[in-house]
Amino acid sequence: MGVGEALAHAKLATETAGLRLDYANLIRMVDNYLPGFEMQNQMDTLPGKNVEGQLERVCRDIRGRVSRPVAITPAVKAKMAMYKKMLADRILKKDTAQHYLVNDQCTRCGVCAKVCPADNIAVTEAGVQFCDRCEVCYACLHNCPQNAIHMKQEQSTVRFRNEQVSLRDIIDANN
Repeated sequence: MGVGEALAHAKLATETAGLRLDYANLIRMVDNYLPGFEMQNQMDTLPGKNVEGQLERVCRDIRGRVSRPVAITPAVKAKMAMYKKMLADRILKKDTAQHYLVNDQCTRCGVCAKVCPADNIAVTEAGVQFCDRCEVCYACLHNCPQNAIHMKQEQSTVRFRNEQVSLRDIIDANN
């Protein structure tokens, strides 16, 4: 499966909600994990990923009522445990404020707070403050119009946002 075993997590979440997952698939795109990837390199790989073709395949499968269940094998369980430990060790050992740096290019426009799906960011006259509810989506970093938010361990200062998703779309999705 790969990709943090996202499909296995989706299967477990649907089962917890009393639902059955009949179809799951991945769409490979740009990886925005700044501690692990140089963004320009990731962006350069995007044309070869054929995202539109991947989306067409998924839509065709759904229209054709294709069944593509997720199997959680012992190997997948082991990877899930490894990713969970890695996440806890690297990211969830909060104080989130320790992970992010806001430089003096910050204009306190509030975009970071508006795009945060966890309502984890407060913007005041004193500056930008991060709470302890970070979901590690990096929306704040990738959408800051001044490129003023950084991570101590980031591999790149380059930022990415899907050109087909507007800033308004992201903000509206959080409300």
